[in-house]
Amino acid sequence: MTANVDDPFQRLRNTFIVANGVSTLGTSMAMLAMSFIIYDQTHSVGATGLIAVFFYLPSIFLAGVSTRLASRWGGLKLDCIASTAIVVSSLIPVIMSILGHLTVPVLLVWQLINGICYGVRGPAVSLITRTLAPEGQVQEYNGRLSRAGAIAGIVGCLAGGQILTHIGATVLFAFNALSTLGVVLVLAPHIKVSTGQPAERRIMDVFPLLRNNRPVRGAFISLLGATLASCAVVTFPAIAHGFSSRADALSYMQAMYAAGGIFVVASIHFARKRATWGRVEAWCHGLFVVFLTSLGLILLTPLPPRLIFAIALILVFALGYFFLIANSVLSALMQIGVPEADRAAGLTAFTLVSMISIPVGQEFIGILADLTSTELALIVTAGVVLVMWATGIATGRPKLLDQLDDKHQAPELVSKATAQVPALWNHR
Repeated sequence: MTANVDDPFQRLRNTFIVANGVSTLGTSMAMLAMSFIIYDQTHSVGATGLIAVFFYLPSIFLAGVSTRLASRWGGLKLDCIASTAIVVSSLIPVIMSILGHLTVPVLLVWQLINGICYGVRGPAVSLITRTLAPEGQVQEYNGRLSRAGAIAGIVGCLAGGQILTHIGATVLFAFNALSTLGVVLVLAPHIKVSTGQPAERRIMDVFPLLRNNRPVRGAFISLLGATLASCAVVTFPAIAHGFSSRADALSYMQAMYAAGGIFVVASIHFARKRATWGRVEAWCHGLFVVFLTSLGLILLTPLPPRLIFAIALILVFALGYFFLIANSVLSALMQIGVPEADRAAGLTAFTLVSMISIPVGQEFIGILADLTSTELALIVTAGVVLVMWATGIATGRPKLLDQLDDKHQAPELVSKATAQVPALWNHR
């Protein structure tokens, strides 16, 4: 009893991790099903890329609204209301699947509504985690959330493929709707708890920062290169369809891409005393080129299909693993290296760069794949990343990134940064 008085959030802290994990489990299933169904009905990589466009577009325009709502209601109340709206909107694919009208336009409209709900929720989750975390353990708590989400996402990908193949989309989308209901039930009794004020989002302030601060500008350019490499995920449905017309092949690819998230924190701590963060970023970007090129080339070889698919899975795992390392380090460097007066604007702009570059990058690769081939689209993407990598090496970008962390303390924030990395399913 005394422990509960001393720590009023002890129970809520743990149940929120469980509820968040279950929600991620359902979301990963839904994202898998949506990408599979859209590609299966259209055979267009560009159409598959519209999933990201319809999801991220509202978040870009609702940043200011979400900040004001978080200031007025608090993170717990805002997340509870937004999650309730997500549950209600998640009934759309369930009903349309029962009626036999689960079409591409229906799924994209649903994704747009989801994007609006997530966009309105904005900074609610970060406010909640700061409130629930034990004093002085924000990074550790975010790390627990991140690991639980990564494991749930991987399980969701694998289970989702089997459910979609053997049971059907109706059951899968119904589970997705119920999975987010747990978040609502966990947060509802606590919506009056104060979670503090979100940072003001003054996006225009970032332009003087980028103009006058070369290391920060280098971090933004590095983020663009890493994000473009990650946009290759839009080709996964097309690649998987070449090996199997069922959803299980796609589920293996998405699970392998995400599996590296489990090892990111440990890997970065391992690299801490062995290389500067600028060199780590340079190696990651160079490896993006190798993996994207290899993935495109292996699909053109006359090897047995099972061997090609096995090699492709290894390359997909490596691509996802090094992307998460690069993105986590960059996020941590931004938190450390941006001057405190400009930190709110810098971090918000850093997040918005991902929100903009992901749909743009996926549509670029998708349209190129539709006009030519998936293999050529991957190789061309590797070429663009190669140019960005070579330009960065020539202009000394690794040393610029090192200036953002002259005390070499980025790993202390990696757990928090990893929780904020955009993934295939984890919108929370």
